[in-house]
Amino acid sequence: MNQNSSSKQSIIIGALSGALVLSIGASAFLYFQNKNQPQSITQTKVAEEPKLSQPTNNEIALHQSEEKPKTPNVLTKEEQAAVFKAVGAVQLKGSWIIDREDKEFTAGTVTIEKVADLNGDGRQEALVIDEGGSYYGTTGQQFTLLSKQTDGSWRIIIQEIAIPELLESHGVDGWPDIELGGPGFSHPVVRWNGKEYVQHVSTEE
Repeated sequence: MNQNSSSKQSIIIGALSGALVLSIGASAFLYFQNKNQPQSITQTKVAEEPKLSQPTNNEIALHQSEEKPKTPNVLTKEEQAAVFKAVGAVQLKGSWIIDREDKEFTAGTVTIEKVADLNGDGRQEALVIDEGGSYYGTTGQQFTLLSKQTDGSWRIIIQEIAIPELLESHGVDGWPDIELGGPGFSHPVVRWNGKEYVQHVSTEE
């Protein structure tokens, strides 16, 4: 009876010892297996900053044009007087006139018909009309186009006996073509060549 009990105890102890050894072995196996594997590192994805789109050439040009101050299309009284004097006019009773050397003709009334930056250089141009009546034949008038200079003076660009029409087409440096109107069916169109206005084409009504 004691032998049987002792035998059973030995068996139980042996079984427990075997189970313990297996458990230790399994743990050791898992430990070394995990140790040999590369460790995975969890990386926190950093939110990318939004990329700023590059402005297009048109957007840059628009921005520059918005920043560029507009050239005024009006003249002060002092500027008007300078323009009239540049075309040879004198002031008489509140009006600007050109006194004719030939007294058979009445003095022509001079007016400023248009003020604008015609060629985009940031400076004003003035279109002056001298209504001389028969002094200028059947056309009846002379026009003068002047450009304001950096020193404040006014330079005559073109002066012709004609009825001017500023066209959409352009010559050198952005100066507009000018149709020289008057009697007849064919009217010349002059174009700026960098130094002066010269005949470009002719138009027919």
